[in-house]
Amino acid sequence: MDKSALGPIHYIWFAVVGAALAVATVALCIKEYAREWKHHQAIVKRLQIKAVEEKIRTLESELPSVKEEMKAKYEERLRMTRMIRAQVLARPVKIQQIQVDSLKRVDRCTTCHTGIEDVGMKDHENPYKGHPGKYLQWHDIENYGCTVCHEGQGLSTDYMHAAHNPLRGLDRPWQKSVLSRYLIQSSCGKCHLDKEVPFAPLLSKGRDVIEKAGCSGCHKVRLYENQEKIGPSLDRLGSKVNRTWLLRWLSNPREYDPLAGLTRSRMPKFNLTKEQILALEAFLMASGNEPALKEPVEGGDSEAGGLLFRESRCVTCHLVEGKGGYLAPELSGITSKVSKKWLYNWIKDTHYFQPGTTMPQFNFSEKQLSDLVEYMWEEFQGEELEIPKEFEDISDIDKDAGKMVGHGKKIFMEYGCTGCHAKTGIDQGRIAPDLTGLASRDEERLEWGKAQGIDKYIGNWVFARLKDPDLLEKKAKMPHYPLTEEEMAAATMALLSDTGEEIPSQYVGPASNQENYPDLPGEFGKIVDKYRCRSCHVVYGKGGWVSTHPLDGEGNAVKREWLRNYFDLPYSLRPILKERMVNLKMSEEESGFLVNFFSTVMVDNSIPDIKDTFTEEEITRGQSLFDKYGCISCHIMGKGGGYVGAPLTTVGDRLTAGWIYMFLKNPGYYKPRSIQPDYGFSKEDARALTAYLASCKEIKKDIRVSQGK
Repeated sequence: MDKSALGPIHYIWFAVVGAALAVATVALCIKEYAREWKHHQAIVKRLQIKAVEEKIRTLESELPSVKEEMKAKYEERLRMTRMIRAQVLARPVKIQQIQVDSLKRVDRCTTCHTGIEDVGMKDHENPYKGHPGKYLQWHDIENYGCTVCHEGQGLSTDYMHAAHNPLRGLDRPWQKSVLSRYLIQSSCGKCHLDKEVPFAPLLSKGRDVIEKAGCSGCHKVRLYENQEKIGPSLDRLGSKVNRTWLLRWLSNPREYDPLAGLTRSRMPKFNLTKEQILALEAFLMASGNEPALKEPVEGGDSEAGGLLFRESRCVTCHLVEGKGGYLAPELSGITSKVSKKWLYNWIKDTHYFQPGTTMPQFNFSEKQLSDLVEYMWEEFQGEELEIPKEFEDISDIDKDAGKMVGHGKKIFMEYGCTGCHAKTGIDQGRIAPDLTGLASRDEERLEWGKAQGIDKYIGNWVFARLKDPDLLEKKAKMPHYPLTEEEMAAATMALLSDTGEEIPSQYVGPASNQENYPDLPGEFGKIVDKYRCRSCHVVYGKGGWVSTHPLDGEGNAVKREWLRNYFDLPYSLRPILKERMVNLKMSEEESGFLVNFFSTVMVDNSIPDIKDTFTEEEITRGQSLFDKYGCISCHIMGKGGGYVGAPLTTVGDRLTAGWIYMFLKNPGYYKPRSIQPDYGFSKEDARALTAYLASCKEIKKDIRVSQGK
């Protein structure tokens, strides 16, 4: 370049640009030097050194007074603590990075959260705080990273760009922000595919809500692809209910229990017009005049029926005037809903009307049936229902039966009623959108309808959808579910746990897939099905948890003679529970078969055969341990004790010594849902306690009550 061509203006520009470059370089150096994460690492180092030095001073002050045989261990602790101090001092100030290739994660979170693995930092504020709980013992940082659970932008070392603040809308620079403390449990659902997830109660509750609400009837939902229909079959509904009751029910199912949530009726309210309700009523009532219905035997004894009702413990499952169980419909006012003829036939042959019902088939005689129905018809009288005013001007004569029934069938299918209810000849599959991978949906592509002032976040969309479907869609077919806000929030969390992310198999916890369990064999399977044992008990790995006692190892858990007597006359082992074993009125042949089957087939080989040949010394020591651990706080023993656990006064007549011993050693294995604490008993202590409990029999009912009571 010809220097003579450069004028003063050029030199001025060069000077300005050079100065600006110098200022920018200096500013960049200052900014790099003053990085926020460097400040955090310096503070953490000071806090950790201070804590370690306090431990060193304490150990040094105690060392002179330590006994000679313990000095070597003390000196070793002191040496290790000094080594930790040296490691902390030598730790360089640098960006910390964790790369987990299997999860496709690169996280730099520990650059600021340097003390996250230090349990001694648990009482400090973030970002210096140690991780709460014992989660890092099960999810070590090197193999899991941070963002697989907490989300956020793992590559960033800046507070804002790491997405700590959940900014929403089009102006956000990231897709996923750090999850709040409330939503963090949704991440557990990525790997834990069981309905109940340990240490994630909100997620577990949400999955329970999804199951009970029957969401999978209309939507495809992960974990619930093959869930059975939650509602009763409607094939013979016209023979069961009266027209007035059905009209009121279709108009507003919540009229009967407006605030009960999912505790009682799970039927949601649909936004049906008057014409649609009339058409549906015509379609459903068309299944009346069931030829199999027989007239009840006349002359039933109401008093004898009341005794039978109480003996059979019907309130274990049914509510009566607000008291009883929640497993089956309320019986109060039943005369307003069903006919006496139907009630008689339902109890006589329950499984004919509802093949999938959880109710057992009782072995009542014709006289008992007549007595029971007579008692229920007198005791549970309901008020005579009036047809809603909007339907008063519509009579049966005004309807074209064939046209109305056809229209009703169309509505029945349009609203996906078969998602919850079986109806012969109609099976249309799911009618609503697929919800798998819901958490990964783009919020901007969702329909937000009339929602105003709501952050466009997928969680808000799901919650709003559950609370008021009409808010987001003009003519939503999704009904209004009887959910409390707590249930809606829990269900939202459970749905958000499905991110659509592919998690490697080594991270996925095993799910108890009950479909893979074998069918029950022969006569045993018929009896279990007849009495619906799986409605309450787990049998062969499959069933319900109304009872926390699975029956798979019952053969060597309980004594044969006790089991035989229990089948003849069941009684409650835990009086405070609403759900108790019902009296099924089994025949002698059936109960005898079950006793033999349990004793020979339903056995657990891990339970040893321990004979009741304990010494008086073992029994006395076991009684001392019983006192020491305060067992009487939860269990009745003699004339005192608590009601949380089963009574133990005559436990030696009920349970085998082998089962008692193994249960004391590992309560969670033999009763997964038991609240019995695991005290970590040694073999000697477990045997001594077993000796004491095995000695508690009918002949020793007056045994002294522990702790001087």
